[in-house]
Amino acid sequence: MPQYHLVILVHGLWGNSSHMAYLAQSLQNAKISDSQEILVVHRTESHSGYLTYDGIGVNGKRVADEITTEMLKLEKDGKVVKFSIIGYSMGGLIARYALGILKHDGFFDEVEPVNFVTFCTPHVGAINPSKSLSSRMFNIVAPCILSHTGSEMFLRDKPVVKAKKSLSLLEWMANPASKFYKALESFENRTAYANIINDKRTSWYTTAIDDRDPFNSMINESSEAYSLNYIRGYEPTVIDVTKHFSFNAIEEPNTSKIDLRSIIFKAFSWCKVLGHLVLVMPIYSLLLFGNYMWQRIQLSQRLKQFAKESSESLNVLYEWINDEIDGGMAKLETSKSTMSGYDSSHEVSGNYLSQFEETVRGETDLLVESIYGAMNNADYHEYNSRVIPPAANAQGDCPEASPLLSDSTAKETEDNFQLNLTPAQKNIVRHLNALEWKKFPVIIRKTKASHAAVIYRHPDPNFAEGETVVRHFLNEVFRG
Repeated sequence: MPQYHLVILVHGLWGNSSHMAYLAQSLQNAKISDSQEILVVHRTESHSGYLTYDGIGVNGKRVADEITTEMLKLEKDGKVVKFSIIGYSMGGLIARYALGILKHDGFFDEVEPVNFVTFCTPHVGAINPSKSLSSRMFNIVAPCILSHTGSEMFLRDKPVVKAKKSLSLLEWMANPASKFYKALESFENRTAYANIINDKRTSWYTTAIDDRDPFNSMINESSEAYSLNYIRGYEPTVIDVTKHFSFNAIEEPNTSKIDLRSIIFKAFSWCKVLGHLVLVMPIYSLLLFGNYMWQRIQLSQRLKQFAKESSESLNVLYEWINDEIDGGMAKLETSKSTMSGYDSSHEVSGNYLSQFEETVRGETDLLVESIYGAMNNADYHEYNSRVIPPAANAQGDCPEASPLLSDSTAKETEDNFQLNLTPAQKNIVRHLNALEWKKFPVIIRKTKASHAAVIYRHPDPNFAEGETVVRHFLNEVFRG
């Protein structure tokens, strides 16, 4: 009887399974050393496009159902003995929710959890930590635009399933007493990849689970600002965080006098935003605006149906658990509805976007980057001290194990790296970093669309550095 290692790939917001095509093909072609199992790679298809607006929890249930369905198919003639899951962008959060369901289902009683890997996943949410007025306004408006998903990503949600304690979903998922956390803890290998420039919506602090930003990733757009060391064989893309690096630090703006240069720079930043709007909106607005109201209506109907069918069975996910009694919990019943579950006969149409649509999506990504860049108000000055990011140790050490600055006298500069995170975000960082992680900073130079390039989301000659990242993942991270 064949034994299988089931590998699940989960795409992100506005995405579809084609975004994970290169990663899937690379895994299938890889020669995994010392592996006796047959590697089966599955790209999730139950949460494509606008369905990602339904929220992390709803889509997590869909993905959990899809995983169960895939396992049952394989076990008709074999046995699934190992399990790995790789999430891209918001897909990493959806994956973590799905793991909570699988944990309660008893999925891991007979299946070994091996690899949990995320690429540019906002584990700490999408709140812009800048103190500027525009950033504060953005943090209020953005959750409304992104519907239920936005509320969850900006920690403004109340879970669909009522909890005993008032915590946002991302806080629950990071709490050591939750099933989500217990499931994550059970994996042999936890790894996070994070862009250090041109990915402000999923910047270093949230993708690398850090309360500091030693790469100035919320501000910097230039790869020339850094003097870096790289992991041998993957240079100049995958950064070796066990070695020192130098960079141009960020100086807080001097509010005591008018800085003409700063004013001109900010004006130019907002002009770039308007430029992207002029380019993107004539093409994209018809599709976006034409679907917006209709999608909102459909979303409302889907969430009502989901709450009606699944709220009682999912209540157990929001209860505190103890190791002693966790194994005795009742099994979670899998919903048979095609809305919350996976049914291959009802796959969302349009999974494979045309090159034109990908181009429009890429321009939209750049628009979002421009908005984030314009909101962050800071100036550059030269700084030559060398730093080691505290939460990015490649050996998975805890944050406290590595000093932020090799020059311990540079206390003022060290404080500049501290971000204005909310108490909830600080708790998420603290709890998740209690687990061992391998964290790899990545620098993409050939394109501003580093969020798409990091996994080679679609064929593009400017995304070649993403091939290096995927090669590193296969050779150095993934365990068979």
